[in-house]
Amino acid sequence: MPVNKVSPVILGLENFKGEKMNEAEVYLHLTDILEKEISTLLYKHTEAFETDKEPLGESIGHQIDIILNIERPYQPLLRRQAYTESPK
Repeated sequence: MPVNKVSPVILGLENFKGEKMNEAEVYLHLTDILEKEISTLLYKHTEAFETDKEPLGESIGHQIDIILNIERPYQPLLRRQAYTESPK
């Protein structure tokens, strides 16, 4: 490829970095190599992370509520009793 020509993929990636990645909150302590890999991955799979109506990372319907607690996953009545002897 001649030096004065830039491939459409590289140009698209640079535009993506300028437009989309500036709006995104990215971990501040990434190395340049990791930041480039993340940008390339997001650019390559943009359709998985945004729609034409919602920006990068804000796809409606893909949110997951996570509740952190220290309780056991099953109530005592729902747990099976341990076998006292092996079944016949």
